[in-house]
Amino acid sequence: CDWSSDVCSSDLDGQGQPLAQLPQAHTFDDIAGHYAEKEITLLGKAGFMGEYRPSFRPQENITAATLLRTMLGTRYGLYTVQKASDQEVIQQAVKKGWLKETVTPDTLVNRELLAQAAIRSLGLGYLAEVPDIYRYPFQDQISSNLEGYVTLCWGLGIMKGDGQNFHPDQLVSRAEAAMIIIRLQQ
Repeated sequence: CDWSSDVCSSDLDGQGQPLAQLPQAHTFDDIAGHYAEKEITLLGKAGFMGEYRPSFRPQENITAATLLRTMLGTRYGLYTVQKASDQEVIQQAVKKGWLKETVTPDTLVNRELLAQAAIRSLGLGYLAEVPDIYRYPFQDQISSNLEGYVTLCWGLGIMKGDGQNFHPDQLVSRAEAAMIIIRLQQ
């Protein structure tokens, strides 16, 4: 340590940045007993979705920026998105082909958008867009261009709907998004 300074070399990471700026694990005070507690805890330990800490707010609707930041970070590492602005996160998702829809960082994500981003993040968007080969497993109606995305999500165990309907317009909670993000990693 240089005692004339407030920072010791042991307080710096390998790139000379203060350790205090490194990602921290998050624990949440509002998830005990929640159906997605395990998945939320995993994401928190990895440093994701801590914007409301010490709370998680599992029932709150997720925004496009939070969803895509977490999806990109779990795939490519937290450091790839840690300091990126919300708009830069959206741009990264567009560049990677995960997002073709026009959204703002504050756009609330519905199940339709999540299914499309999830399948594209797996590199399966081209399969989802093959027409007339899918047997849509739900009773509710969706547009034909979504059938492949939803059917692949159902078949891969990523999103199951309620067993009868998919509810494409239903907004996605932070807890539901956490579960789906973890399923995408398996």
